[in-house]
Amino acid sequence: MWFNKTITPRISRATQRRETRPSPITRAGIETEVAKRYWKTKLDAFFSMTYISPVITRFKSNKEERDAVLSVLWKNKPGRELTVQ
Repeated sequence: MWFNKTITPRISRATQRRETRPSPITRAGIETEVAKRYWKTKLDAFFSMTYISPVITRFKSNKEERDAVLSVLWKNKPGRELTVQ
């Protein structure tokens, strides 16, 4: 025979149960998550921010104020050449 067939043994592995139904993703859910993280993601590349207690409370209660403050910070960010003396 011109064809040499080699038989390889196969090992069965135990499988774990896994989810077969997809998680529901809605447009409203995506927009909410993006709005939460947009400014934080942008600013984390430049700053190491720590929020103090009154600021956290205000930002959690008023999302519009939080976005306004963080957008002004982004607009007025210093250049990369800034050093602390």
